[in-house]
Amino acid sequence: MRAFAVREFGQAGSVEEMPKPQERDGEVLVRVRAAGVNAMDPILAAGSYRTMMEHRLPLIPGLDFSGTVEAVGSGVVDFRIGDEVFGRSTKPYFGEGTFAEFMTTVPNGLAHKPASISHLDAAALPLAGTAALALVDAVRLAPGDTVVIIGAGGGVGNFVTELAARTGARVIAVTGADSADHVRGLGATDVIDYAAADVAAAIRATAPGGVDAIIDLHSDREALLGLATTLKQGGRVASAVNGVDAEAFAALGLSGSNVNAATERVGELADLVASGDLHVAVTRTFALQEANEALIQQASHQSRGKLVITVG
Repeated sequence: MRAFAVREFGQAGSVEEMPKPQERDGEVLVRVRAAGVNAMDPILAAGSYRTMMEHRLPLIPGLDFSGTVEAVGSGVVDFRIGDEVFGRSTKPYFGEGTFAEFMTTVPNGLAHKPASISHLDAAALPLAGTAALALVDAVRLAPGDTVVIIGAGGGVGNFVTELAARTGARVIAVTGADSADHVRGLGATDVIDYAAADVAAAIRATAPGGVDAIIDLHSDREALLGLATTLKQGGRVASAVNGVDAEAFAALGLSGSNVNAATERVGELADLVASGDLHVAVTRTFALQEANEALIQQASHQSRGKLVITVG
């Protein structure tokens, strides 16, 4: 099979012929049609986390995918050959990712793709979408609440903005000026340009009475704690990038948590997109041989919406 592989951490990868994986008992073999690009992908290709979890070289990046079931191992009952599916790689190590014509995974984190969703859109959903579900749940939004979303224009931020607006909360989106109209279209009531203003001061000016919650997709712990003055007493904070110092927030009468993607909920995303309650913003696609460029673009944190690699 053709796959994009990195043979040395931190170096550019290339498309090469590699052995086609074989499904084991309890696994599904998927012919990949499209692979989503996530913030983790350039980090894994650089080997930055190799002391925390096993990495195998040559390393094929990619966590998200959409494609067609090619074969099923013994014990798999919910998926059949020919089913169109999407989901996230569930390997206990990194190296056999989705930037390849074939990949294997266990059914957990896999869902049937609705016919109304393209493979490109489906590949953009799993990690970012399930992270958004978990983040919005973590801050327990209710109608009439005010929530600030830091990084609203990015791949995860798009989903968070729309899901938060669906709760009936007032959404204040912090993003780049070029994404302002886009996030308003997703339901943001107010937009703050992070490059043109002191964010904390701008939030206080926009919501003088304070906000009920902050969902952060970008800030480190110091920067996020600096936004505590914008919250009402009892306010809630959730971070997708380990930006919450829970003890420091608790000392201020606030609650905070660091949130991981709820990948087992990928099927919920299919239902939301199929019903029109959630929209996918694929802003750029790359051919498999352009995967290096996709990783560089993702690492720049300058992309609005999602990047997707076409494979099949």
